[in-house]
Amino acid sequence: MILAKAFQTDARPRQEARTLVDASYPVFAIAWDRAYEFKSSERFEGVLVRSFRLTKVVRSSPLGLAIGAITFQVVAFLMILRVVMKTRQRVTVHAHDLNTLGAAYLARIARLCRYVLYDCHEPSYATYSEVFGRVLGRVAHILEVQLISCADVAISVSEPIVRDLRRHIRDVYLIYNCPRLSDIPNVSKDEARSRLGLPDRSFIVSYVGSAFAIGSRLDIMMRVADLARDSSTSIRFLVVGASSSYQLRTQVAKHSNPAITFVGPKSHKDALTYRIASDLTWAVYDDPTVSVRTRIGAFWQIFESMACGVPIMVWKGTNMAALINRTDCGVAVDGNDAEGIVRNIDRLSHNPEMRARLSSNGRSASSSEYNWEKMSSRLLRVYKSLEGRKQ
Repeated sequence: MILAKAFQTDARPRQEARTLVDASYPVFAIAWDRAYEFKSSERFEGVLVRSFRLTKVVRSSPLGLAIGAITFQVVAFLMILRVVMKTRQRVTVHAHDLNTLGAAYLARIARLCRYVLYDCHEPSYATYSEVFGRVLGRVAHILEVQLISCADVAISVSEPIVRDLRRHIRDVYLIYNCPRLSDIPNVSKDEARSRLGLPDRSFIVSYVGSAFAIGSRLDIMMRVADLARDSSTSIRFLVVGASSSYQLRTQVAKHSNPAITFVGPKSHKDALTYRIASDLTWAVYDDPTVSVRTRIGAFWQIFESMACGVPIMVWKGTNMAALINRTDCGVAVDGNDAEGIVRNIDRLSHNPEMRARLSSNGRSASSSEYNWEKMSSRLLRVYKSLEGRKQ
C-alpha cells in the first residue's frame, strides 16, 4: 500500500488496511511523512509502516510539493523492489491517488507486481489545477490517463469520479469513505457535552476536519456568526482540529466573535465526541462553481455525521447535496449567502422535530448502507476478484 501522506493519520488507508489484515492479507505500507511526526519504521494496527521524510522545502510551496511527490514515487518504487527481492514474491500494489501511481507504473514495467489497484480519492485534474494551476492540472490529467493503464482495477469514493475513471479503465468500484459503526462512541448528545464542558442549551454548529478544507470558508463562517448574534437562540460554532494552521490563527486573531471556538487538533475519538455533541455539521467547503472537488466529492465528514446522528449542511447543487437529499439527513444551502445560512440554522434551532427527523434518517442510512462494515465487504470482493484473474 502506497500513500503520499502519513499512514497513521489517514483514515481511508487505515480502514482498508485493517480490513485486509483482519482477512489475513499481509499489508506493508509505504508512506510520506510530510510533518515529520512518525518513526521511519513501526508496526501500526497490524501493518508494517515505512515512513519517509523528505526535505522541509517540499512542504512549503507548490513547486516543493511537486518535487517531493516525484521523489517519493522513486523512493516507493525502490522500496517495492527491495520487498520483492527480499521475499522473492511479486506483490499487489495498492496505490492511493495520482501521486503514488507512478511508483506502481514503474513496478508494473519491472514485473515486480502481480496486480495494481488504483485508489482514487479525489478528481486528479481538479486537485492539481487548484493547487498548481490549470496548465499543470492538465499535465496531471494526461499523466493519470497514461499511468492508469498499469492498473488492473480502480476504486473511488464518489459516483462522479467512478464514472470519469471508467472512461480509462473497465473495472472501477465505488467504496465510500464511511466510518466503522463500532468506532462511533456510544454516548448521547448530553453526555458528550458534559464530557467536553459544552453548554447544554446552546445550538452548536461544528466543523471537524483539516485546515485545508475550512480555510477559504472561514470568512463566511465568521460572517454567519456575526449575523447569528441577532438570533433568539444561543448559537455557537466549533472548529475542531483546524487551529494548528498559522493562516487560521492569524484570521482568528483579527476576529473577536466569542461565538466561534477553535478547539485545535484532537484524537479521532475526541473529534467524534465533539461531533456527537453538535446540533449541525458545517460541511460548506469551497464554492462548487470554482472547486470541482466540492462539486463531485463525497467527504468523510458527511458519513461520519450520519453515523453520529447529526444533521449536515452542505452546498446545494453538489454530489453531497444529492446524497443529503436522497437520505433526508441535512440541508443544502448557497454557501456564499450568509443570510440564507443563518435562516437555515435559525429554522433548525427552533424546530426540534425537524432535527430529530434528520438525525434519525442519517443514523438509519448509516446503519443500513453507509458504513465501513458494508464497504469492507466491497473491498474484499475486489481483492478476491484480482486473485481469480490470470496473470
